[in-house]
Amino acid sequence: MRMTEQRRVIARVLAEALDHPDVEELYRRCVAVDDKISISTVYRTVKLFEDAASSSGTTFARAALAMNRCATATTTI
Repeated sequence: MRMTEQRRVIARVLAEALDHPDVEELYRRCVAVDDKISISTVYRTVKLFEDAASSSGTTFARAALAMNRCATATTTI
């Protein structure tokens, strides 16, 4: 999966969440960071994270965290 800037924002918002936001709440938080993110982008990205989690046998949260760490590492190199 290509890690776009919008996906990085979504992963970061998820990783920093102290609760379990639904997609609508996740969208509101993401738009506060990047107002160009659409609700459909959030839905698609959540689906990608869910698919990655189920295929790797890990939890959704762990998959989002791992993708966020991977994206951060590749952008700081």
